[in-house]
Amino acid sequence: MIFRYAAALLLTLLICPGAGHLVLRQFKKSLLILGCVFLAIVLGSVLIFYSIDPSAIPRDPLLMKNYLMNLISKDDSSMLIMDIAAAALYSYAVIDIIFSFIKEYKSSKKKEVL
Repeated sequence: MIFRYAAALLLTLLICPGAGHLVLRQFKKSLLILGCVFLAIVLGSVLIFYSIDPSAIPRDPLLMKNYLMNLISKDDSSMLIMDIAAAALYSYAVIDIIFSFIKEYKSSKKKEVL
């Protein structure tokens, strides 16, 4: 029992939110969380895409680093939105796995008593 939940936490933290729920066979939650992750990635990409002026992109690789650093520092709002979404999804996934473990642990202890 503990191994499954530890594996679920590791998958959630190392791969993406929702991956650990697949190990726990919580498929509906997993699909919901993975859908939210996909939506956050798409919306974040759209925000970043529309904040870039194609004519301002330098062709020189040395100038590209400065351009990207300026883009990231200039467009903090879209990065902040993506960071908040990622933090919320990771937090929910981890907390849900922990609560699922506690619930199953308590129910197994009740069965041992009976």
